[in-house]
Amino acid sequence: YAFYIYKGQAEARLGNAAAAERLINWGRLMEKLKENPKDAAAKMAMGEILLKEERLVEGLKQLSEAAALLPDHTGVRWRLCRLYQREGNIDEAEKYIHEIAGLEPGNDDVQYRLADFYRRHKHSDQAIEVYKKMIDNKPRDPKPYSLLGETLLDLGNFEEGQKMKDLALTLEGGLKHNPDHQETVRFMKYLF
Repeated sequence: YAFYIYKGQAEARLGNAAAAERLINWGRLMEKLKENPKDAAAKMAMGEILLKEERLVEGLKQLSEAAALLPDHTGVRWRLCRLYQREGNIDEAEKYIHEIAGLEPGNDDVQYRLADFYRRHKHSDQAIEVYKKMIDNKPRDPKPYSLLGETLLDLGNFEEGQKMKDLALTLEGGLKHNPDHQETVRFMKYLF
């Protein structure tokens, strides 16, 4: 490990600051992991360095080990989820997004990301269920109505999709001057 630190110092003397910093950080992290192989922060940092060097398999291994050491840490799970999505490993990505949703069940941002994940990976029925649960939890929030409407429109359900989009606009106050507003208000009274 000292080799990386000495090599980094040599690079610094040659004026290559970026390479020097990378090598010195690499050496320090390797020392930390040698002293404490269960140092989750060092594993996360090492994983990020490996990913920057395009050593994906090793980087994912370090981040996965960090996630196992930090069962309540959502940050490393988000990172893993995005990496697995980028690599096309949707099953692994889905595993991590479900872990996050389990750790933060009341977090709206997590629910929106979960539904977005489903939409992007052609699981529209699951996305619709997430949006409906969000509407049940916060019936006066326009965002889940709007996203549900977009999902329904994408599926070709134009009538229901447009109703949801109109409901979202009504909740935001955007349909006050629309001639169809009264029909939308009647529909909302039925829902609430």
